[in-house]
Amino acid sequence: MKLTDKTYKPKAVRNKNGEIIAYQLRAARIADDGTRLIPFSENWKIPSNWNELSTEGKVSVVNRANTDFLRRCNTGLVEVKSEKMLRLAKEESAKKEKAKKDITVREAAKRFVDARSENKSKYKDNTTSQYNNNLRFALDLFGDKKIANISNSDVNKLNALLSKLENEGVVRKNGTVKKYVRGSIIKYYAATQALFEWAKDEGYVDENVFVGAKPQYEDGTDGSRTESHTQDEIKAILNLIKAEDIMWQVLFNLSISTGARRGECIGIEWTDISYSERSILLTKQLQYNKERTYYYNPLKGKRSRVIYPNDTFFDLLAIYRQQLIDVFGKANLPKYVFYNLRGDHRLKPAEFTDYCKELSHKINMHITPHKFRHTLATLMVKSGESIVTVADAIGDGIEIAYKFYCNDKEKQKQEASRRFNKNFEESGS
Repeated sequence: MKLTDKTYKPKAVRNKNGEIIAYQLRAARIADDGTRLIPFSENWKIPSNWNELSTEGKVSVVNRANTDFLRRCNTGLVEVKSEKMLRLAKEESAKKEKAKKDITVREAAKRFVDARSENKSKYKDNTTSQYNNNLRFALDLFGDKKIANISNSDVNKLNALLSKLENEGVVRKNGTVKKYVRGSIIKYYAATQALFEWAKDEGYVDENVFVGAKPQYEDGTDGSRTESHTQDEIKAILNLIKAEDIMWQVLFNLSISTGARRGECIGIEWTDISYSERSILLTKQLQYNKERTYYYNPLKGKRSRVIYPNDTFFDLLAIYRQQLIDVFGKANLPKYVFYNLRGDHRLKPAEFTDYCKELSHKINMHITPHKFRHTLATLMVKSGESIVTVADAIGDGIEIAYKFYCNDKEKQKQEASRRFNKNFEESGS
């Protein structure tokens, strides 16, 4: 900060009766860009014994006040109006952020449930009671704890409780034991994870500590779907579906070649497809609830991504599109790509899974839509693709992709180290 050499005389401030009540002290600072002057001013109130002072005494007191004012200006203790407003705004923002971090998990859960219940066009069409039910074990454990203070140890406590509910169950009043099924356990954990992901987006927490391991089975596994097909199995499946309806051929080629999730595939609209780029833009996941209603969830990670199906997909797609045009006419072509002509309705996510089960019996192989996803990622890693590329291709975070698809981590690190060190060995010989 640099004040100008220009001096300003203290200016008397008078009341309605013409009496001096203060002096306006002024100075000016050169702006950082050197193009303008920034004025400073401060009203210095006269002391209580002002009328008892002589003229010389009054001048001396005012001069001392002005000297002190200039000193504070030089040391940055005096703010211009814009600086003061900015400081106050920052302080208010910091106060609000602190207030967010001070709320309990229970209060955050209430706000979370209210937000989702009010926005069913964006989130799952669940009721408030369902959300509260799915969060009840987490709230029993640490509902009254500040949400910002939830740590990995709390995650472990919840996982231990949920694992116990599944593996050992709870004793009812009549003496019987109730064990919770795996689907319910994962639902309780997923609800808590969703709460903390929302809390992160809203600024209540800095990170979602519930991203990670799920409650474990008795055998120590977390039940994550990590099965994948071999290349020979994929070839056998592709050969098998050649005899199936054209829609299923299109869908299977899409799922196998891109690793897109079930809901992502079935949620594709014709306008999402770029024939020139041979690509598809994924923006949402299609869901279908018990009330027989289609609805959409945002993609995981909340960002769209582009996928690149194989050439066979586009060849089959052209045939399939023409089939739909023959039925509906070009002007009335269904908005969404996958349409069940036999049932005369948009394809439902569960229908894809059910069809995989039918093929499983025909070929004596366990087939699911999600298994294709793990197959793509696993084969990409084995072929030498970086985990960053794999994560981007399947729309998962790098940590998740690394955890589930790098099954030979140590072997890969060893081979990478050997390749790296070989460069120095060759240059030194």
